[in-house]
Amino acid sequence: MNRLVTLCGLFVMTTLSLSACGIDFEARQQAPGQECRADQDCAPDLVCRQRRCTPLSRLDADLPDAGLPDSGPGDTGLPDSGPGDTEVPDPDTDLPPDGCQPGAQTCADEQTALRCEPRADGTGAWTSIPCAAHEFCAGETGECLPREEAPCCPDGCGPDQVCHQCQCVEVDPASCTYQDQPCEEEGQVSNGFICTNLDGEAQLTCLGICTTDRSNPSSSCPTPGTYCYAEPFEPNGVCLSSCERGDRCAAEHLSCVAYEHDGGYGLCLPTSGQEPVGAECDDDEPFSCTEGAICIDEVCRASCRPFGGHNDCGGEDVCLPVGAQTGVCMNPGPNAGSSPDTGGVCNPDFPTCGADATFCAELDFSDAAGQCLQLCRLQADDCAEGSPCIPAGDDESGLGICLSFGGF
Repeated sequence: MNRLVTLCGLFVMTTLSLSACGIDFEARQQAPGQECRADQDCAPDLVCRQRRCTPLSRLDADLPDAGLPDSGPGDTGLPDSGPGDTEVPDPDTDLPPDGCQPGAQTCADEQTALRCEPRADGTGAWTSIPCAAHEFCAGETGECLPREEAPCCPDGCGPDQVCHQCQCVEVDPASCTYQDQPCEEEGQVSNGFICTNLDGEAQLTCLGICTTDRSNPSSSCPTPGTYCYAEPFEPNGVCLSSCERGDRCAAEHLSCVAYEHDGGYGLCLPTSGQEPVGAECDDDEPFSCTEGAICIDEVCRASCRPFGGHNDCGGEDVCLPVGAQTGVCMNPGPNAGSSPDTGGVCNPDFPTCGADATFCAELDFSDAAGQCLQLCRLQADDCAEGSPCIPAGDDESGLGICLSFGGF
C-alpha cells in the first residue's frame, strides 16, 4: 500500500494545508484602524470594535484612516459592484420610494437577484430573491439562471481585472477588494480578504477569510457562493470559489479543480503553471497544471470526485482518491474488468481497478499477483453492509479500506 500512502499524502499535505502555505492567522496582528473579525486579529492592547482594531484604553481614539468600507449597522462589508454600477441596493434594505422603477431587475451579488416590486402609491421597492445553489444571478438581466445558461466572462479578463457579477472589473493589486483578484503583498488583509496562495508558487490571490465557529462556516465568507476551507480545529480558514464542470474561474490564474463539497462539483484554486492534462510536471507543485488537473506521479491528471458515483472520468478511466473529497483520473489498463465485488485479481503495476475509488494492492499472503480493494471515507458510509472502513494512509487523508471478512 506504499503507493496509496504516497499519493494520498502528497495531496493532503501540500494542497490545501494552510500551515504549509504560509497562511498564519495567529501571526496576523492588525494595527489600530485596520480591519478585524475578532479580538485575536488585533495587536496586543487592541480590541475589535465594528470590524476595526481599537485601543483598549481610548475607545474614542483618533484612528488613522485605513480606507476600509464603513462597517456600521446594515453594512454587509461586501465590495461595491465595480465601476459604473453604484446603484445596486443592499438586498436587506429597501431603497427610497423613488429608488427603482417597478418591474426592474438587477443583481445584489452572484447568488441574489433583486426585483423592484410596486407599492400602493405607484413607486417601487427592491425585494431580494435568493438564487438556488445550482443557479447564478446573471448581471445582464438580473435573473436567476442555471449556471450553464449564465456563462461569466467567457473570453476571460485582463491581468489586472477579475470577473465580478459576470463583468470584468479593474482591480488594484495593492489592496484586496474582490474574491479571487490578483494581489501583490502576501499576508495583507483588507475588506475581509487575505492575499495568499496555496502551494507557495502560484499567483498571489485575494481569498476571503472565514471562521469555523459557525454551524455553516461558509456563511462567514465575505463573498456568497464560496466554500470555507480550514484545517481541523483551526479557528480561521480561507474561502474558495465554487465552480461547476467547465466553469471559467474569475481570473486566468485560477483553475476549477474537482472537489466535492455540499454537492458541488469543484473549487477554484490558484495555479502556478500552464501544463495541460498528460504533460510532465513537478510533484512538488501539485497545482502547476491547467484544465482542473493535479500533478500526481509527475503527470498532470484530470481531477475528479472519487465517491458518490459521479463518474467524472471519461472512457475507461476511473477516479483514484488523493483525498477524501478529490481524486485524479487514471487508466486501469488490464484491471478494467476487475472489481472488489468479484474478489478480482489485478495487476499491481496499475494502481486502480475498473471502478472509482478502488486500488490494486500487492498482497504478500495471496498467491494472486494483486487484489482489488475498495477505498472509503472514514466519516462516510461507502462500504457494503457489514464491511467496516479501516484507516489507510496518513491520519489526515480521511481515507480507509473496506474490510471484507473472508474476502481473500
